[in-house]
Amino acid sequence: MQHGSFRYKIDLAITTVPRAGDYIHLLLNRIDPSWLKVRVIVGQTDCSYLNRYRSNPQIEIIGGSTAEWAEFKNCRVHQRASWNYWRALTLGLQTPDADGLLVFEDDVLPAIKWKRRLCEVIGSIEKAHGIRYVLALYTTLTVGHLPESKYIRYPVNLFFGTQGMYYPESVLEEFAGYLEEKGVRLCCAPYDLILQEYLSNLQIPLFATIPCLVQHVGEISTGLGDFHQARHF
Repeated sequence: MQHGSFRYKIDLAITTVPRAGDYIHLLLNRIDPSWLKVRVIVGQTDCSYLNRYRSNPQIEIIGGSTAEWAEFKNCRVHQRASWNYWRALTLGLQTPDADGLLVFEDDVLPAIKWKRRLCEVIGSIEKAHGIRYVLALYTTLTVGHLPESKYIRYPVNLFFGTQGMYYPESVLEEFAGYLEEKGVRLCCAPYDLILQEYLSNLQIPLFATIPCLVQHVGEISTGLGDFHQARHF
């Protein structure tokens, strides 16, 4: 991803499972083909609902292996979801020397010119706060005045929802290991709350783009939580 004076190598992973609704297709139709190759990480072995993309060189579909799925298919929904999100964190990077990984859940739609705005926000954050942070492209928080910087400090104790998240390379592997232990193996909590715990324990700052760069549209739930939307989009 490149814009203006900022140059970033950012890979994109999308987490998905077979579900009611056409959300994943709406999202993929909104992804600019000039983007680097997208990896779609499927949280089970059945990837047939994505067959229409098999011939698209920009989209790589990665389903779970038979052995992996056998281990998790009878687990609780939150543990299966943590497993697939962990797979996105560990399989999503594909560009040498990538600066970070962007992870979308399959039921979001990005804003107009979102890539340009994301580059600007990343540049502003890293200039002011350094490279060790996490950035949410989605939040349900209400702010009184939209900031000129296009981002806010997101209180970690108020965080939930991983509809769109950017993980710089500096924290990606570390959080993936944390999630593997707390979410995949022990299933201590839903993975967004495990991210909250990780950020709190390691004192890593969390920011959010304002207005949000993705909107949650998945009214038909997969069982992970109630429907919610960004107030500033």
